[in-house]
Amino acid sequence: MRDLLDADRVRGFDLSAPPLMRIHLVRNSLDAHVLVWSFHHILLDGWSVSGLLDQVFGGAVRPVPSYREFIGWLDEQDVDAAETYWRGALAGFTESTPLGIDRVVATEDAATEPTVHTTVIKDSIASALSLLARSRRVTVNAVVQAAWALLLARVSGERDVVFGTTVS
Repeated sequence: MRDLLDADRVRGFDLSAPPLMRIHLVRNSLDAHVLVWSFHHILLDGWSVSGLLDQVFGGAVRPVPSYREFIGWLDEQDVDAAETYWRGALAGFTESTPLGIDRVVATEDAATEPTVHTTVIKDSIASALSLLARSRRVTVNAVVQAAWALLLARVSGERDVVFGTTVS
């Protein structure tokens, strides 16, 4: 299973050629199977997958608006009211919440290029994160951001924290 997952991840997707989605059904015992469903995130996002899986596996089927309807809804939103709301919600904050730990002061000798740190999450932890996200009907990214907010609150001693992330 690990070899299949690793090979599938390495294979990636060529957006100029099909298929843009792959499914592997693997028997892992006499009476149990694992479905491995791979797709490029350009096809489905976390919200879309949740709605699709609800429909496929008999969850509470609810109408899923089309992307066109979503964009139409966005266009109808009052941008001034949204700005007023967020200015009020963020009143008193002038910057994001610092992590609250000392940082090494950069020197001319220090590397100016960003560095990459990779950590492998154990399968059991990744599975638990996925299960938690599904049970709350959110993405794993939302769970990780919530954990980051709790960490910031704990180390900064602040009840309210502010941080940002880039989204499409």
